[in-house]
Amino acid sequence: MRRLIYVPVLVTLVALAWPVVAHGQGGGAAGVLAEMHAAMGGADAVAAVRTLRAVGIRQQVTPRGTTEGDYVVAVELPDRYSLRVMLANRGVMSVFGHTGFDGDAPIQWYDAPPDLRTSEQGLGLRIRRAQRAAEQATADQRTEQLQQARVQFARLMLGLLGTFHEPLPLELGYGGVAESPDGTADVVEAHGPDGFEALLFIDTETHLPLMQSWTGPPRRRSRAAEASSEPVEYRIYYSNFDEVGGLTLPHTLQWAIDGSPTEEVTFETFEINVALEADTFRQR
Repeated sequence: MRRLIYVPVLVTLVALAWPVVAHGQGGGAAGVLAEMHAAMGGADAVAAVRTLRAVGIRQQVTPRGTTEGDYVVAVELPDRYSLRVMLANRGVMSVFGHTGFDGDAPIQWYDAPPDLRTSEQGLGLRIRRAQRAAEQATADQRTEQLQQARVQFARLMLGLLGTFHEPLPLELGYGGVAESPDGTADVVEAHGPDGFEALLFIDTETHLPLMQSWTGPPRRRSRAAEASSEPVEYRIYYSNFDEVGGLTLPHTLQWAIDGSPTEEVTFETFEINVALEADTFRQR
């Protein structure tokens, strides 16, 4: 099992009162992202991406220790996204969760071996209940599932390629310079529908992404967390850059909440502009 490696990047923001400008207007955010695209392999290479599939291993920090499982992301631009993650493992039996969207249709279902799907106790019972809840979701619940998946997709594409797409259009502005003992970063502010906000930190020397951050309500992991209404800070760190199909992409993503590591994904393979399997965006 890999060891979860977490090195926090401490930054101090300055000059955050700069005006927000639309994507493509003036130098600000558009200029910073143009430098990022050039460092990644060129604007044409970024714009040429139509499909993407990334396969990796996710490690999560839980109260019981660190767990490890498969993590597969698939994208077909402009409006198809799928995330497949291992939720549990019992010997040779694994349970996977599928989320995402196909156009305006949310994806949420669970994949488990027949023995677990029919079990009336323990993990099998929980899977059956979760699957039943997904199948019986109300219109409002499916709308919420779709919005959550679109936010997840927007954060992925913003940090991975420095782009945004139709399912969640964004307005971008230049947020100034962030400083740390190790160097400086340009800050791009992103705003979108339903209160979407993010700060993307891009290294001023390499012009590659360092971190994305935003604030939001705490995840419900305990009764204490449920009782708290104070927003928390979420971060994604980008590292382990390598070239794939003409693009330089981060192969390691690390998540943290209020400075505490929660999970890390290391992608072992990236596939760009390949034909995706027919059931990649299956809804049930």
